Amino acid sequence: MTLILIPVLLSLLLGPGVGQLFNREFKKGSLLILASLGILMAFSIWLSRAALVYLPADINSVDRNMLRQIIEGHIVKDHTFTFYTYEAMLGILWVYGVIDAYLGGVRRRNSKIT
Repeated sequence: MTLILIPVLLSLLLGPGVGQLFNREFKKGSLLILASLGILMAFSIWLSRAALVYLPADINSVDRNMLRQIIEGHIVKDHTFTFYTYEAMLGILWVYGVIDAYLGGVRRRNSKIT
């Protein structure tokens, strides 16, 4: 049971691909980690460019609360589709990683039994 549970928890808590690495599916795990990092990088670039329009000229005056208000008040409202598309892509990748880690754990356990 632990051979199935450990990769699921790794993928769930640490991110897509980590459970696959535990299951010794190195190519799939690496691809999932790279895809996650790619989505996060693309989202970060998009978010910084979208926020640039709303930031004051003096960037030193921006604090954490102001940045949160900009993101929640303007970016999410004005760019809803893009914001939630990135969120959905990462969520789908995460769920896929957890399910695949479970199935890989089952395959690994079954191969040790027979």
